[in-house]
Amino acid sequence: MISALNMKSATKKHQKRSRPSENAIVEATCEYLLQRGFKELRFEVPMGEKYLDIMARHQHEYCAIEAKVDSPTRAFKQATRYQHVAQRTYVALFGTASATGTHLADSTGIGLILVSPISPGQLTARIAVEARLSPYFEPSLASFIWQTEVD
Repeated sequence: MISALNMKSATKKHQKRSRPSENAIVEATCEYLLQRGFKELRFEVPMGEKYLDIMARHQHEYCAIEAKVDSPTRAFKQATRYQHVAQRTYVALFGTASATGTHLADSTGIGLILVSPISPGQLTARIAVEARLSPYFEPSLASFIWQTEVD
């Protein structure tokens, strides 16, 4: 006989196995950015001791994205650092919009990109909450970070 606790544990293990890697989330998000007209993308851009997952540039607009498989609270905390180097900052998460993710997006001005499967092994990204323009954006810092060499 399977208890409700064992069933819940088995379900969580299955869900974790069916989640994509962070790299897969980054790839799906990059495809989405390219479709939106961003022509220049950088990955793992150094910012002090941390790394920005994706930095995109289109003409004079900078966009920063923190990708996570889960942990929306941690993702939004990290993304707040990027508001100085991008006019718009997003968190890309796997799955559906959670109350936590939507609340954090609304309260911080950081946008929410959701990445979900469309077929086995294939992901798609869409904006669930549009990012607001960052009041902290510093163009000279964005330009400096953009030009920083990536190892």
